[in-house]
Amino acid sequence: MSEQPAAGKRVIVVGAGPGGVTAALALQQAGAEVSVFERASDLGRIQVGGGVHLWNNATRALQQLGLGDAIREAGAVVEQMEWYSWRGQLLGSGPVRDTTKQIGAPAVGLTRPALHGVLAGALAEGTVTLGAECTGFEQDAEGVTARFADGREERADALIGADGLYSVIRSQILGESPPRYSGVIVCQAAVESPERLSPAGVYGMLWGRGTRVGFYPIKDGTFWYTLVGAPAGGFAGDGSVKDALRSRLAGWAPPVQALLDATPESAINKADIVARDPVDRWGDRRVTLLGDAAHAMTPFLGQAPARRSRTGSCSASASSRRGTSRRRCARTSSAGWSVRRRSCFAPGRSGAPA
Repeated sequence: MSEQPAAGKRVIVVGAGPGGVTAALALQQAGAEVSVFERASDLGRIQVGGGVHLWNNATRALQQLGLGDAIREAGAVVEQMEWYSWRGQLLGSGPVRDTTKQIGAPAVGLTRPALHGVLAGALAEGTVTLGAECTGFEQDAEGVTARFADGREERADALIGADGLYSVIRSQILGESPPRYSGVIVCQAAVESPERLSPAGVYGMLWGRGTRVGFYPIKDGTFWYTLVGAPAGGFAGDGSVKDALRSRLAGWAPPVQALLDATPESAINKADIVARDPVDRWGDRRVTLLGDAAHAMTPFLGQAPARRSRTGSCSASASSRRGTSRRRCARTSSAGWSVRRRSCFAPGRSGAPA
């Protein structure tokens, strides 16, 4: 199908997570009329997890949307990657600052609310409608109609399903299927502290048997996570997650204990890490998928946020240029105009969760 400019088109985005909001912003900047519909009544309800580490390719995509300064202001720049054994022996290091010079954009750690605030704040007023649960869509030669639980219908030229792991849009295109448990549980928290709990500018990672701890700077604090191999829902059960972590991480090198000590029990989020197996297609004519709805992945390559940012920003830029190279773009959609995602340099292939 020949590529058509985004300008003058109306696009519906289902889901107001970072990927959906990034796509909406990019499309608005390309001249499209965009409406985002989110089933949650408050954006805070979908800001799950607490922290996001944006590798250089992600921040470069956001720079291209004019958000580079805002992202840096909302977070903390990472300049060095360091890997340690659980006893504190240095296993290796990587100068992230060199990648920053090469790409022209920094790696940044920040909280998910901070990232969401920057993205949503850049949208045109009235773009996002909350409390709008999409139940499905119908399409024809002229356009696509999104249907909602309250009986509302919205008509557009194309629809992007950015509605997450349990995407309604995905189910209609590809059928129902459960996500696959990875065998790993994550416990994570953002710690705001006037005292520096970890080295400045360093994304650190400690490796132990069946367990990994990572930490990186955020604005006015540190974000940390622990990955534990365990049956789904098994780690700590219904008991204290903090106590279970203290037991699991007893004797680990600094700054592990200091981070645990500074973290209230209520701030720790525990979740099973799940993913979906790859599929051959992400779209059906005027409808396509984005983010976890398309390719839910484990965070072990550190590229989940980068994929959302890159795919969201490229969805508009690729659709508005006729000369996009097929060798540089991977087809992600057969929507009303071709939307393609350019292949990206992945400096985050470090075993580092996002």
